[in-house]
Amino acid sequence: TIPGEEQGGSWAEDGTIIFSAGGPSSLYRVAAAGGAPQRLTRPDPARGEMAHWWPQVLPGGRSVIFTVWSTTLYDARIDWLSLATGERRTLARGGAGGIYAGGWLLWARPTGGVVAAPLDAARGTLTGPPTPLLVDALTHPFYGFMQLAAGGETLVYLPASSQAGERRLLSFDGGAERPLPTPRRFYRNLKAGPGGLLAATIVDRDRSDLWLVDPRSGALTRFTFDGFNIEPAWSADGRWLAYASNRDGAFNIYRRRTDGSAPPERLLRSDHHQHPSSFSPDGRELLVGESDPETGFDLWVLDLASRHRRPLLRTRAQEIYAVWSPDGRWLAYASDESGHWEVVVRSYPDFAGHWQITDGGGFEPFWSADGRTLYFRRGPAIWAVPVAPAGRELHPGAPRKVIERKGLTLAARAPGGGLVAIVDERPRPQPAELRVIVGWPGGLAPPP
Repeated sequence: TIPGEEQGGSWAEDGTIIFSAGGPSSLYRVAAAGGAPQRLTRPDPARGEMAHWWPQVLPGGRSVIFTVWSTTLYDARIDWLSLATGERRTLARGGAGGIYAGGWLLWARPTGGVVAAPLDAARGTLTGPPTPLLVDALTHPFYGFMQLAAGGETLVYLPASSQAGERRLLSFDGGAERPLPTPRRFYRNLKAGPGGLLAATIVDRDRSDLWLVDPRSGALTRFTFDGFNIEPAWSADGRWLAYASNRDGAFNIYRRRTDGSAPPERLLRSDHHQHPSSFSPDGRELLVGESDPETGFDLWVLDLASRHRRPLLRTRAQEIYAVWSPDGRWLAYASDESGHWEVVVRSYPDFAGHWQITDGGGFEPFWSADGRTLYFRRGPAIWAVPVAPAGRELHPGAPRKVIERKGLTLAARAPGGGLVAIVDERPRPQPAELRVIVGWPGGLAPPP
């Protein structure tokens, strides 16, 4: 009954279930027998929060732990919530996927491995420092959740050698699916350039870099080398790639020539996380998303000649992933103004026209090459909405599903036509190996 992807759930002793769902993902409680869910949390943009994931009800059923996601694993944290009073406390910063077992809080760190710290579950406080527990447990390379289960004094986990979490690049044209000749990597972002190349983000352990991808040969060329780099955006002429990097602190905007002939150039300085969304078709402006402590994710426009930026959308709602249409007359973006993510289109630059394109959820919009179709993602499916611009009016048609693929995480327009997508897909056959540790707290100091 709640639009958006579910991200974990946990049974409470009173017969209710605490789960994560919605857009942005929040915590809810519902009776196991059914009924209307009760909202428990809402991500707070003032604290840099984007989502609340993976809850676990603690013994006694009066509190829950969960992951608070911001931009990367480095600024994620584990919070404790009292179900009786609504009080919240942060238990650990720079980690995700918290699990409570036998008086200990376990979580994954950005640099790899699992740590444990003694937790007073009733008071919601750690009573000692974190101690390294596992160095070989499989954790998600970007989001940090662990392939680990704990029961009593027994731990069961997948080792990192299991290679889970790999992704493939696939092309879709006229309903036909074809794998690209690219190697399996943990791809995150994917954008098509005008010259036939793709730009992708590849995460590898504690690194995230932009790579240029040749979809014909499968060749990968590394494009960034310093910091943690995400969210590529192509200029219309293909000469520039803008991206976000934390090489000097918060994620700020950089650009670099795609021929590699010059070093990266910093475009903005801010204490708040930023990412580029879209170059204007004439190459003069760049859409920028920024996380503001008061208003959440907002949209700004940067004039590339003067380096002056102006606010475009600053509201109490969150606006993200904005893209110009190929003719520059329309702006599509995702907004959570309705309580969950939907795709909205505004006329540009007057903003007089305002249309909500989706109903029932939509995210990560992108345009067809001719600007007459707007695509968006809803779960593991890509939908298309025909649009018929008439002067300053837009006449959207009914959305239709064009791809539904298990494991699909993101799609983009493919060079030369059709679509290209990132798909979670493990190699087959997959060697199965589970490791079991009995009496695992024995090597740690007992909780106070």
